Amino acid sequence: MNRTIGKFNIIIAALLSLTLAACGGGSSSQQTTSTVITGVASKGLIRNGVVKVYAVSAGAKGALLITTSTDANGWYSANIGTYTGAVLVEASGSYSDEATGQIKTIDPATPLRAAIGNASGAVSLSVTPLTDIAVSLAPTLTPAAIDAANAQITSIFKVDIVATTPVDATASAMASATQAQKDYTLALAAVSQLAENSSSTVQQTMTTIQSGITSSGANQQTVTTLTTALSVFLTSDSNQTGVTTLSGSSLVNLGKQDITLVFSIQGNIPSSGSGGAQFTFTLPAGVSIQAADGELSATIIKAAGVAASGATVSGKLAGRAVTAALIASSPVSTGDFMTITCLADPGVLVTADLFSLSGVKIIDINGAAISTATVEVLVR
Repeated sequence: MNRTIGKFNIIIAALLSLTLAACGGGSSSQQTTSTVITGVASKGLIRNGVVKVYAVSAGAKGALLITTSTDANGWYSANIGTYTGAVLVEASGSYSDEATGQIKTIDPATPLRAAIGNASGAVSLSVTPLTDIAVSLAPTLTPAAIDAANAQITSIFKVDIVATTPVDATASAMASATQAQKDYTLALAAVSQLAENSSSTVQQTMTTIQSGITSSGANQQTVTTLTTALSVFLTSDSNQTGVTTLSGSSLVNLGKQDITLVFSIQGNIPSSGSGGAQFTFTLPAGVSIQAADGELSATIIKAAGVAASGATVSGKLAGRAVTAALIASSPVSTGDFMTITCLADPGVLVTADLFSLSGVKIIDINGAAISTATVEVLVR
């Protein structure tokens, strides 16, 4: 019996040993997750270039965390260990200029820059003239200022300048790229064409673009200059992308402001709640919806607030007239219930008083009209 017990104890000890090994040897050894930043450095692709990643401290460029390089396709990967928080990335090296076909260089003394407010875990961060403009626009390198500047340039150029990876400006690369990647690549080509048109360096051109951007967006002159440069590039002999029109591209809206209209039920409704609402409005001059006449897609019109669940919204565009409706499967109270996304031309100040609602009808859960409530619109 003692031998049997002894064998049993040996088996238990072995199982415990395996369990501890599988857990990393117990609580004294804990795995940590590294922050790894990957992306593309491009003004045309910067091949075999140098990439430096810096910490950000007190809203300014801090200590160098790592130096790495881009590969033959402009890709870089930087493992910055356990560091988390805001980072500044700089890239330099040679690239093929889209507008001229010449090999040019981003000088290490004036590198392209990109910043992100909170780097943690796996992070995608492109480094381009557009991200550099965003860094220049940030009044300080705090996370909030970095993210706001990135969002503003993203809104102007209609492409996520941080997470989207531009590709080589060749027909073969563009053929397998997403629409967002194509748009980013063409936007960078427009910067090169603008530099060629004005006999300027890329750095000087970025400064010119930045000077035309305020808190309300890009001014009309800057937008016109960029769209003209893009048009010239698309029809030039130097264009090797295989793309000659902006059909299907978000760049047709380059420089337009993203506007969100928020609709709200206000007033007195029965305690049983409202069952729906309907109204019509006309888009004012300088404001548009990126859609053809007909039903608005779910990316443009959305249920929100008190109608975020248990309700359906719909809208129809006819010329410049928009008719929208809310149908609630369960009663809704007063408050925001719908958003519609619009675009405003550069320099157009969009305020709620530009939108006059007509044909407003609010019904109770039984379908009877509620005369003591109305629909109001806000601009955000």
